[in-house]
Amino acid sequence: MRRPAIDAVDELETFLRVLLEIRSVGPLLPAVAVAIVVYLGLQPEHSAKMGELQELLKISQQRTSQLCHSLARKGLVRLTPLPEDRRSVRVQLTSKSLRLIDK
Repeated sequence: MRRPAIDAVDELETFLRVLLEIRSVGPLLPAVAVAIVVYLGLQPEHSAKMGELQELLKISQQRTSQLCHSLARKGLVRLTPLPEDRRSVRVQLTSKSLRLIDK
């Protein structure tokens, strides 16, 4: 039986733990960037389309792209153009970010 309140607390706990862990690794990342990492960590394949992240976070396409590219420069995500639509990009966690989430 699903318990939404407990699931929400668990996800918040994961978010806060990853936020603290990522911030201890290097320069500060905006909380919304950490939210991207946590969201991807909760996905079955640890990935999502950039457009999906934009819709979820209710931020502009430009801001989503900036955040994802910043995470990619830090080695936390990998950006892969989708062959079926060159305008779409898949954002996937790297082994480095998976280790941070699993701590």
